[in-house]
Amino acid sequence: MTDQQKIEEEKVNFGLEIISTERHYVEKLTTLKELFIDPIEKAIGTNEEIISLSEFKLIFSDIIVLWNFHDQLLQSLKEIFKKNERDVASIARIYIINNIWMNAYSSYFGKFSNILSKLKNLRKNSKFQKFVEKSQQQKRCENLILEDFLSLPLQRITHLKVLFESLMNLKIEDKHESQILQEAFHNLDTLLQGIDKKKTEQESSLKVQEISQKITGLPKKMDLNLVEPHRRFILEGPVIERDPQKQKRKTPLYLFLFNDLLLVTKPKSQTLSKMTRYQFLQFHPLSHIKIKIDKTSYQDSFKEQNGFHQ
Repeated sequence: MTDQQKIEEEKVNFGLEIISTERHYVEKLTTLKELFIDPIEKAIGTNEEIISLSEFKLIFSDIIVLWNFHDQLLQSLKEIFKKNERDVASIARIYIINNIWMNAYSSYFGKFSNILSKLKNLRKNSKFQKFVEKSQQQKRCENLILEDFLSLPLQRITHLKVLFESLMNLKIEDKHESQILQEAFHNLDTLLQGIDKKKTEQESSLKVQEISQKITGLPKKMDLNLVEPHRRFILEGPVIERDPQKQKRKTPLYLFLFNDLLLVTKPKSQTLSKMTRYQFLQFHPLSHIKIKIDKTSYQDSFKEQNGFHQ
């Protein structure tokens, strides 16, 4: 078998894999729609309401858009493959000319952390939990839970990128065909990078909110402003404050480091919820802090330029 024959065979395999996995993806989204989304939507505004309209839109609105797109996409892929099973350029072009699916994915994963957080709270509602458990017991779910279904879009985009990447490794002579494949791969790669960035930002934002709930004694202005759109959590941990003159250990402290702020607290006893609380002591903008290396003891110490802010 010549190199060109191998390339043509890989094109066929690519088409078969795209269609097979797309069919499986659509089937799973259809299960999600028919067992969860449709019954929940139908009950909104009635005595049987399971969740509110705003909660429904947050969790499922983008999934519905994705289901519609991929259901139509599957039919298009079948038609392309039927006409020419080696026409990878036409397959790739679908992922270039239609921006609706990219916008829907970006929107969905832009709020995915909020969706999972909302679901966690909704599961405390007995009516919602009972409905979800009953639906998950259906044979069509194949032991997947609701959160598994909601994670399918990320798995699909990741797998699509892998499939296109496999074609990128082939030495396709047709420059036009190669260019289209590269553009489709670039779209998928850009989308995944954006998803990863949004995921990191959301996780950090949720962490800042979590920290704000653990700290007592924050100044009023600080209590209002700790959770800011630009603020990102970096690191937290215990430290021991030392007297620089006597070299004696002082009170154990607990620090929270953000991208623009260092928060100094003191650990308190655990609450009934088993969540450790912290007493606010000081906060220092990072723009006011210098790190001084103590060469004799190899310990880092923070030196304020403009004094403490309490």
